[in-house]
Amino acid sequence: MPSASSPSTAARFVGQSITRKEDKRLVTGHGQYVDDVVMPGMLHGAFLRSDLARATITRIDTSAAEAMPGVVAVFTAEHHHDQYGEAWHGMLGEAMVVPPPLAGGDVRYVGDPVAFVVAESRYLAEDACELIEVDYEPLPPVVDLAKAIEPDAPVLHSNVFTKGVEPAPRTPSNICSRTLIARGDTEAAIREAAAVGEAHVRVDTAH
Repeated sequence: MPSASSPSTAARFVGQSITRKEDKRLVTGHGQYVDDVVMPGMLHGAFLRSDLARATITRIDTSAAEAMPGVVAVFTAEHHHDQYGEAWHGMLGEAMVVPPPLAGGDVRYVGDPVAFVVAESRYLAEDACELIEVDYEPLPPVVDLAKAIEPDAPVLHSNVFTKGVEPAPRTPSNICSRTLIARGDTEAAIREAAAVGEAHVRVDTAH
């Protein structure tokens, strides 16, 4: 048993440059990814996604895609209405309804999946997606975080907290939850401090 003063095995590698064992296999083309898997009778899928940030779906016509040779099925929201598995939000539990797999009624961001095509090849599935006709009625988008939390901002997910509650309530804003972490008498500390600073921090993901 190692003594209390000896470093753990994991700690010996902190800050060190460690040679990766898998690199040679990957850079020489011997890696295997999901797209490399080939099974007998395997089918392929492709999503048709919204090109609008926010809109109401007024019509979907999948007949041309369904008639295309090699296409096995075309799914929209009406095919899985109330039939997809139960899902819980990781932090908020069962009270928060997780959106369904395909958008039904409206889209809420660019790339929101509207339809799913299953075909004999990936290329056929992608070509079939182009044959699906979707009519949208554009709505004001919410694309800025600061504007999204303003009182008069359009609410994107108005029925987030609905599970087990009848009638379903409306979420009053785009703020899903608030968290305050404080220790001691925070208000007194701020009031008695020689100086108080305030900052708004924005974190952008790299593209």
